[in-house]
Amino acid sequence: MSASYFDDNVKPIDRINYLELTLNECGREKCSPLKRINSYAKGWHVFHYIVSGKGTFVLEDRKYKLKRGNIFYIPAGFEAEYYPDTYEPWSYVWVGFSGIDADDYLSASGFSLESPIFFDEEMILNDFFYQLVSAYNHFGCLNIRSLGYLYIIFSYLIEMNKNKQNIAMSIKGSHVKEAIEFISYNYQFNISVRDIANSLNLTSNYLSSIFKSETGLTTKQFLTRYRMEKACSLLKTKNKPIKDIAQAVGYKNQLHFSSEFKKYMKMSPSAYRKILLKQESENE
Repeated sequence: MSASYFDDNVKPIDRINYLELTLNECGREKCSPLKRINSYAKGWHVFHYIVSGKGTFVLEDRKYKLKRGNIFYIPAGFEAEYYPDTYEPWSYVWVGFSGIDADDYLSASGFSLESPIFFDEEMILNDFFYQLVSAYNHFGCLNIRSLGYLYIIFSYLIEMNKNKQNIAMSIKGSHVKEAIEFISYNYQFNISVRDIANSLNLTSNYLSSIFKSETGLTTKQFLTRYRMEKACSLLKTKNKPIKDIAQAVGYKNQLHFSSEFKKYMKMSPSAYRKILLKQESENE
C-alpha cells in the first residue's frame, strides 16, 4: 500500500507542500519468500523499517544482510534491489519523504549513500512507523499527523546516531577481519582481490577502501605483503627450490614471484636466501 500527497482525493489542507519536510508515500507489507523488488530511481528518499524476518538489500553493488530492527535507506535518484530471506521472509514498513531539510536530517541521523543501514536493536521506532502508516490508513491521506510521526522518528534517529558511528566502524572492521582470515586460508592459491571481495559479497573497490582505512594498506598490498612474509619464512629452508616456494605462496610463475619479491624486499629471493644462510653460519 502506498500513497502520494498529490492524490486527487486528498483534501486541500493535505495538499500543502511542506517545504521543510514532506511525506511522499508510505505503506507496510508482509513479503512472500519469492518477492524480489527492483526499485526504480525516485524523486524522494525512502526508509524501510524491518518489523520481522530477514532479507537482503543491494545498493550501488553493495549487499547488506538485514534483520528485524534494521532500517535500509534508498537515496533519492538511486535504484536499489531488495528481497526477503527464503526461510524467514521479512515484513516491513516503508516511508518516502522529501523537503529542503531532508538532507540535513539524514546527515544528522548518519544516513548516506555509503552508510544506508541503521539498526534499532530495541525496536524503539517500531511504534512510530506503525502509527505513521495507521494515520494514513485512518484518514486516507498523508496529513499533518503522519508527518508528525516522521519528525518523531528523525528526532530518535538523530539521538541514537551518537552510537551509530561506532556500529559503522565495527561493521567495517568485521569485513576487514573476515578478509584477512580469507587471505590466511587461501594465500597459497591463485586468488585475486576480486575473489576476496566476492567471498564477502562486497565490491573490490569498497573492500580496498575500508581495508586501507583500517590497516593503511589496500587489499592487494596486504595480500602481497602476506605472501612475501610467508615466502621469507620458506626461504629459510635450504633445499626447497624457489619455484616450489613461489607456488606455495600463490604464484604459478616463478618470474612473477621473483619480480614481486624484489619490489617488496629490494633484493631477489636468491639474494635473500644467501643472506639468511650467511647469518646462520655466522651464528654457529
